[in-house]
Amino acid sequence: MRNSWIIALTATAAAVLLPASVAGAEGEPRTPTAHRPPVGSLAGQLLLKFRLQKIANGTLTASLNHNRAEWEGLTPEQRQRYRNEALAFLKADPGQVQKLVERYDRFLALPPQKQAEYRSTAEWVEAVVATLSPQERERLLAMPPDDRAKFLRDRRDELVRQGKLQLPPATQPAAATAPAAK
Repeated sequence: MRNSWIIALTATAAAVLLPASVAGAEGEPRTPTAHRPPVGSLAGQLLLKFRLQKIANGTLTASLNHNRAEWEGLTPEQRQRYRNEALAFLKADPGQVQKLVERYDRFLALPPQKQAEYRSTAEWVEAVVATLSPQERERLLAMPPDDRAKFLRDRRDELVRQGKLQLPPATQPAAATAPAAK
């Protein structure tokens, strides 16, 4: 019973990955549709079983075990929050979900240093936006991107000067040692 969720997750992953695996890995020829066994046939089931075994012997098992350990370490409130976020994602507009997945894929393709820079920026932007009133947030959303970025940087610098926001050394605003030239 304890591992039933692993089996269900593996079966779900296989259902998602099966079309990609039939298409062949990069550099491998695509399996023609005529040579694929019929869905649900014994040969199809065996093919799926072999693919699942291939997946289970690699990093997927380690990843699932790691995720299970992380999940078990969460408080009930944290688990419920993740469930709610997952449900909201599933209920979202498919076009919006596709855009988010594509953006995340592009993010994962970035070098680790660039990913760290984006995460750091996201942290201070989130902290700055949290200090805004609902009216200021609406005004911020209505701004053009350049004006929005300038507003957020100015607000960040103001919060840092007031001691209300701490930034890692790499993201500290430039010290105002000399008056800015206009």
